[in-house]
Amino acid sequence: MDKPKYLVKPDMSKPRLVFVGKRLAFSSPSLLRDRLVALGEHWAQQGYLVVTGNSPGSEELVARGVNRVNPACLEAYLPWDHYHPDKLVEGNRVMTVRRATLQDRKTAQACLSSWSIFSKAVRDSRVRFAQMMHGAAMVQAVPSYNKPGWGVVGDAIRIAWHMGITVFDALEDRRLDPDPKLIQVETH
Repeated sequence: MDKPKYLVKPDMSKPRLVFVGKRLAFSSPSLLRDRLVALGEHWAQQGYLVVTGNSPGSEELVARGVNRVNPACLEAYLPWDHYHPDKLVEGNRVMTVRRATLQDRKTAQACLSSWSIFSKAVRDSRVRFAQMMHGAAMVQAVPSYNKPGWGVVGDAIRIAWHMGITVFDALEDRRLDPDPKLIQVETH
C-alpha cells in the first residue's frame, strides 16, 4: 500500500470544507458516532475536499466517512510529522505545520492573546488551524459548548471568524455567528 501523499501546497481544485471537532466522540452514543461518519460520506459525495486536523474523536469519524467514499477527498493537517499516522490511508493528502507560512503563524497569534504562554506544541496545533482555513468555503464544527471558549475547537472557530469564514455547528445544522464574548475567551 502506498503512503498518504504529503503536499507542499494545499489542493485548491475542489471546494474546501474544513471540519474541526472535539475529541470526546468515542465516549458519545453510537448514534452520534454514526452521524459523524455519515457527514463525512455526504460531504465527499457532494464533491468537497474535507480538511481536518487528523485528531482522534469526531475528526477521525468524519475522516472515516470520507475515506469510505474517496480517500483523495481528505486533506489532513498535522501539527507535527507523524501525528496519528494510523488514521491516514492511501490517497489522503497531508500537510504539516513545517509548511506553514509566516502569515499562518501571525493569524494564529492574532486570534490568541495567550500565545506567548503556549508551548510550541500548542502553538503548532493552532497554526495548523490557520493553515486549514485557506480557501475554505465553510467550516463545520463540533464545539465543546461546556468548556470555556468552546475548548480547542473554539480556537479554530475564532481563527475562521478572523479570516471571514462562515462557521456552522455540524450536528445542529446552524450557523455560528461571531460572538464578541467568545472571541475574548481562549483555551490553554
